Amino acid sequence: MSKRIMVVVLALAVAFGCFTMAVTAKGNEKVSVTLNSNDTDFLSAVVNADYSAEVTVPKGSVISAGELKGTISMTDIDSLGIEGTRTYSKGITTGVEKEVLLDNYLPAFTNATISGAVDSVDYKYNVVAEDTAEAYTITATPEDEDAVRAAYQAAASHITASTKAEDDSYALIPGTAYVQIGTEKLVFENTEETMKLDNIMQGTGLKAEIRSAVELIEADELEDAQVEVFLPAGTVLAVGQSIVTLDDAATIKMYGYEDNEDVNTILSKLRDCETNEQIILTAVLFISDFANAIEGQDLVVNVEFEETTTEISGSIDSALADKDTTIELVCDGEVVDSITASDSYSFDAVANGTYTIRVSKENHVTREYEIDVNGEVVIEDLDINLIGDVNGDDKLNVMDYAETLKHVRKTNALEGYAFDCADVNGDGKVTVSDYAAILRHVKKTANLW
Repeated sequence: MSKRIMVVVLALAVAFGCFTMAVTAKGNEKVSVTLNSNDTDFLSAVVNADYSAEVTVPKGSVISAGELKGTISMTDIDSLGIEGTRTYSKGITTGVEKEVLLDNYLPAFTNATISGAVDSVDYKYNVVAEDTAEAYTITATPEDEDAVRAAYQAAASHITASTKAEDDSYALIPGTAYVQIGTEKLVFENTEETMKLDNIMQGTGLKAEIRSAVELIEADELEDAQVEVFLPAGTVLAVGQSIVTLDDAATIKMYGYEDNEDVNTILSKLRDCETNEQIILTAVLFISDFANAIEGQDLVVNVEFEETTTEISGSIDSALADKDTTIELVCDGEVVDSITASDSYSFDAVANGTYTIRVSKENHVTREYEIDVNGEVVIEDLDINLIGDVNGDDKLNVMDYAETLKHVRKTNALEGYAFDCADVNGDGKVTVSDYAAILRHVKKTANLW
């Protein structure tokens, strides 16, 4: 662990803490992360309500590199449905049985900036280091708090947060995800599958699982970045009882560090590692090299989201084939699309969300269907009835007024759409007047339509 390593820990704390933070802060410290070894906290990171972040390493910390304990606490985070403080702790097994004096791995780091845009919303952090006799501290402070808040709100609009009863940690990574650093690109061999890492807090056991699923290929130089990470829609991170799901694909592009061979070849170096100790050492050296490369630099990290869209389609079942059916797609009370069709329909490029499909047709009873769109094709067949067609057989006959009469006599109540079809006068009730109107239509003495 080095002071340079703290820069990356800080970046992770900022990214996770602010990304999940509530729009309206209720307290000061929102997210805290602590690493413990030998019953001593040797590293702590916090993200505050003003979107500032701080990483601290006390001097004189001796850690066991083999067994660590990580704790994360989150307080009053509306976007995760967290009220009060929720804490999750997990032992971390690295397989490296060594004791390390942390002071030996704390070379100098002075300053840098981290800036960029999230969906074209700009943000900027000033990062500075303080070296005292008691501790090493690195602090990241927003240059403009409102701008940083807007950027994180833009990011949060592309995720869905939920909670679960049990404590667990895992990640779901769809097969089209990739990481490219320089010309090295790490991709999944099977892009059709989703990889699940069941215990992401453990250092053992993951290496073989990941190696069997990915391959490292040589790629063309990136045109507008030095590092590019692609996370498809459906990527999931679960920590404790909190789950964050990416609704829309995200591309993270980073540039601004001094070109560095050690940084640009990290993926192949990790591939060539044979033991957990080698993996950890390689990762530590990479983080140190990367921190060296951004010393005094303006590191730019841009996040671009590609709104996930899908298709909604299905068949239409109704009578009076010579008349078109109107299908409206409604979201939050607003009609976002409307089409007319006969026996089938289709809405293309529908963004994720909850919708109502409203189906109407002359002389028919309007019907609504509630659907959720989450990136997968939605097939929803639609069926609407003629006014008075209680049993939905596309005609009015003795069966319809019989069912209506049972409701009027309170021997068999009609519910839902059948009730709506029997309410031929539209007064919100099914009474003898509706029964009589249906009967007159069946006897052809007075038509409903």
